[in-house]
Amino acid sequence: MGTERTGTRGAGFAGLLAAQLLGALNDNAFKISVTLMAAALLPLDRVAQTIALAGFCFISPLVVFSGFTGALADKFSKKKLLVALKLAEILLMLASFIPIYYRNLPGVMILLFLMGTHSALFGPVKLAIIPEILEDKDLSRGNGLMSLMSFSGLILGTVSAGAIIAAVKGRYHLAVIFFTAIAALGFVASLFVQDTEAAGPRERTDFNIFAKLASAIREVQAHLTIYRALMA
Repeated sequence: MGTERTGTRGAGFAGLLAAQLLGALNDNAFKISVTLMAAALLPLDRVAQTIALAGFCFISPLVVFSGFTGALADKFSKKKLLVALKLAEILLMLASFIPIYYRNLPGVMILLFLMGTHSALFGPVKLAIIPEILEDKDLSRGNGLMSLMSFSGLILGTVSAGAIIAAVKGRYHLAVIFFTAIAALGFVASLFVQDTEAAGPRERTDFNIFAKLASAIREVQAHLTIYRALMA
């Protein structure tokens, strides 16, 4: 039995939009907050290097894991994956308390890497589920609304980060309360997304992420215009 598809005003799609907004907000608020924390704690000559490292830790998983997640999204129910990933976000935010409380920068960088990995896993799933829960006539509008939530979350997260750092007055571990609360709201929102069936439950999943990455690059290279645009 297939998934019952609805319009963009349905509760299921509204849950997906809310989960995306809150996820984008939390990603950016966390990333910028811990970067500001590191900048405040380190000597000036190490700040630029640490900011670059923080960016690398968060962005690199998006390149490495996204192709693997696309295959994973077909093997399992996308709704279940969304809920599981939102639950994982709560656990990551709770885990961030330890390195932030002890001002352990290597631990913070590990958390940034894990948050980047979480985003890499969440990204393909949130996009792939849209055609399964929306009617065909609503797909363009639905994609536009998802983009709106992404950029809105980015802006809100950027603004929130500065406000959070100012509010905690050096007690950076208190920011974890905000991050965990946002993650919990995102988890609740994901529960409203309608159930979906796995698109290819019997397909073999290749867990070699580097082989997946190489395969994706070869596939893009076959389309010269797209490849040149990516390289630019």
